[in-house]
Amino acid sequence: MKKFEGIIFDIDGTLTATNELIYATFNHVTKKYLNRTYTPKEITAFFGPTEDVIIKELMSNK
Repeated sequence: MKKFEGIIFDIDGTLTATNELIYATFNHVTKKYLNRTYTPKEITAFFGPTEDVIIKELMSNK
């Protein structure tokens, strides 16, 4: 029987529920630097792109 060398799994959303923390953290930063907060739906729209793309988008809306 072959031994496993490692296991990879997604902990976020599987073993832990972190969306509320993500929303709160995102709004903490955007409130401080852009004087604006976002809805969870607006924040979720930023999931996927790299950080530099997200920051450029946020700054273009300032």
